Amino acid sequence: MSEIERLQRNIYQKRRKTVIVFLAVVIALVTALLAFVGVTYYKMNKDTYVSYTEKGEVIYKAYLADNQFYSEEYLNGSHAYVSTLIEKMTADFSYKLQMETDNVKYQYSYKVDAQVEVKDKETGMAIYNPYFELIAPKTKSSSGKKLVIEDSVAFNYDAYNRLAKNFIAAYNLDETESTLIVRMYVAVLGESEKFANESQGNYIIKLCVPLNKATVTPFVETPADDEQGQILAVNHSNKSLYKKLVIAAALADIALIIIL
Repeated sequence: MSEIERLQRNIYQKRRKTVIVFLAVVIALVTALLAFVGVTYYKMNKDTYVSYTEKGEVIYKAYLADNQFYSEEYLNGSHAYVSTLIEKMTADFSYKLQMETDNVKYQYSYKVDAQVEVKDKETGMAIYNPYFELIAPKTKSSSGKKLVIEDSVAFNYDAYNRLAKNFIAAYNLDETESTLIVRMYVAVLGESEKFANESQGNYIIKLCVPLNKATVTPFVETPADDEQGQILAVNHSNKSLYKKLVIAAALADIALIIIL
């Protein structure tokens, strides 16, 4: 072998070693990227949940028409009311949500409506049940572990009572029972990877006031106190992007290994 050939061979071997080292470094980096993207994509396919507790309540008052028996402007609490003395009623709704996770951004929405429900006594099926909007849906953004919603409504009990009475009288519906139901609906919507983009479902607080009776005793219905649950907390918005990155990184890794 001539001196020139030996020199050329040494230069080739040095270049070859340089290329091998370079390819090895690139393969290591691409493999690390593949591992990171792969693990991230794997986690995206697993459901993650945020635990929470929620509680709702409503405080109501019955404002009285002028009469010779009561000196109070209104009655509240566990009273039985003479229906014809009720001029209007108010309901103060409150809702509290406590999450175990900090640093969560989300939206919440709520609304309040009233429903006159006339039901058949025997079957319990609704015969007449119109809805009336009291507070239009409101949507706001918030963050943190705690959410507190408080809002109040006033409604004309006498008007709803007359509506139920007129319907019952018009069709001679003796075997019925009727109730005015005032509801607050609350829904929470996530805006970060710690929350799902879907609603967790409505939490409903009810104030129920009997209609078409001489005396009425309102009552409140809410889910169990300190209701506990879990909210799906996975954001799939970038899932397709990570899938493409996994495929691209895997193909690049295979191609580089073949070249090496």
